[in-house]
Amino acid sequence: MKLKRFNAILTPQSQGSYDIKMFLKYSDGTADEVYKNQPVLSPEIPLFMTGRPRVGKEPYQVNVFVGDLESVGKSYNILVQGCK
Repeated sequence: MKLKRFNAILTPQSQGSYDIKMFLKYSDGTADEVYKNQPVLSPEIPLFMTGRPRVGKEPYQVNVFVGDLESVGKSYNILVQGCK
């Protein structure tokens, strides 16, 4: 089953700026950065991110990095889905 896109939903519990990056990682050791932004988020209002894999490749891992000095001590939930 080939997946055509990967969705991530980040729901913050704290107000503020978040440095967010999302990567699709492949079995050949490479990764594609599919999302990079530093949005200002409000509590309980989700941020939706979508990444599409390379043509002919299927990633085996999705990494979402949330971090910088502004993000220390903030809470959030992340849900990742693979979609046909």
